[in-house]
Amino acid sequence: MNLSKADVKIQYRLGKVKPLKVKPLKDIAFIYPPLISGEVYGPFEKAENVLPPLGIASLAAVARSEGKSVAIVDALAEHLSIDATINRICELQPRFVGITAATVAIKNAALIASGIKRTMPEVTVILGGPHVTAIPEKTLNLFRCFDIAVIGEGERTLSQLINTITEARDLSKVNGIAFRRDGALLITPRRAFIEDLDTLPIPAYDLLPDLRRSYRPSAHNFKHLPSISMITSRGCPGQCIFCDVTTFGHTCRRNSIPYIMDMLDYLISQFGIKDICMPDDTFVISRKHVLDFCGELARRRSRISWSCQARVNCVDPPLLKAMHQAGCWQIDYGIESGSQAILTTLKKGITREMALKALRWTREAGIQTKGYFIIGSPGETPATIGETIQFAKEACLDSFQVSFFTPFPGSPVYNEIAQHGMLDEDWGRMSIWNPVFVPYGMTKDTLIQASRKALRSFYLRPRVIARYLLRIRSFSGLIDVMRSGRIVLRYILGRGKTHASR
Repeated sequence: MNLSKADVKIQYRLGKVKPLKVKPLKDIAFIYPPLISGEVYGPFEKAENVLPPLGIASLAAVARSEGKSVAIVDALAEHLSIDATINRICELQPRFVGITAATVAIKNAALIASGIKRTMPEVTVILGGPHVTAIPEKTLNLFRCFDIAVIGEGERTLSQLINTITEARDLSKVNGIAFRRDGALLITPRRAFIEDLDTLPIPAYDLLPDLRRSYRPSAHNFKHLPSISMITSRGCPGQCIFCDVTTFGHTCRRNSIPYIMDMLDYLISQFGIKDICMPDDTFVISRKHVLDFCGELARRRSRISWSCQARVNCVDPPLLKAMHQAGCWQIDYGIESGSQAILTTLKKGITREMALKALRWTREAGIQTKGYFIIGSPGETPATIGETIQFAKEACLDSFQVSFFTPFPGSPVYNEIAQHGMLDEDWGRMSIWNPVFVPYGMTKDTLIQASRKALRSFYLRPRVIARYLLRIRSFSGLIDVMRSGRIVLRYILGRGKTHASR
């Protein structure tokens, strides 16, 4: 029996959905779960980045390269509710469903999995992503709706897992998974990381919703439209106590320059992309790699604009000059704090002086700068917050982003966080925009007021306002800047809602 979308929706809402026993239309469907309004971005939800889920796009590309029929449902980009997401999967009638979820989305992922299992009990629901990788036992014991979890990098594991299930072989022989057998949870040994990322196909951007309409960075994160993100490396050697690197590890692995160029050519030719954001944790960690990348762009006389993230101790004037000449227009630096004491606590491995110097060099090279900062770190005080605010005002920063310290599962500080303060471990609220952690000696309200003061001190200055106005190149750009400005202004004036105030 085939149920129409309307039939499934009505019966699901009434709790009368009957199991579907039909031949699958798709071998596997991947889901990027929806989020409740404001879950991730809090008061800045209207100015959020909507970027493609490249993790499941990579998984989909691998499955397709092995001859499987594949679909991707990006519920966040398509603004689908939980019910609508379940309905879409019912229409696809897959044999397998793969769901990826960060901590903040794990509850919605479970609701979707439960709905799918009620409707199509024969479907195998596989969970992946950073949350279950960090705490697989706790996650699967709490959410029985997930049949199997993939732990760590998923491409090789998922491929072997599907073949093992299809051929009715022993699941315990598949490394990198967690599953139940006779009521007990079994976790197999971790799979080795993929050393040669070039062996993976280009992510299946074409299976995502329309790139030009569905994905759009916030106003200060692109130079031209359409703009899209592109990942070129995995792994980070940094020791920051707030970062979860359990999925990709501490060793940096990167795509070769020819592979990156093929991916870039594909995005330009197939989707008309004009701007690229590379949110790799370690894009500039290899000076030679960046210079080779810039040299290849220059050789091709590429007109693509691009931005990236970088550590302040990995840049120098000649490198920045080469990046600017190759089209780099903005670099995002994770500085985190203007207090040296807090930087030491966070194990950033940098100093205030390094940061000030790198920001100055970047501005002198003609590249705009964006600084990421955190309020509410372990040991934070009004005095250290004051140092951060003063640093942001003195530094050569074009954009300033401040968020709250969030000890995610899998981060080095997670298991010892009680030593530093109080954590409200509500997974559905664990995003950097919600003050779920409060260091001893402070309160949630103090942290919220401090974040407002920091943004107010930086943005409500004539030269900063003028700088943003000078960046406007079109009417749509004016609309973007005005919308973002209004959202930030409401928040810093105390009119924006926060989860802490509910």
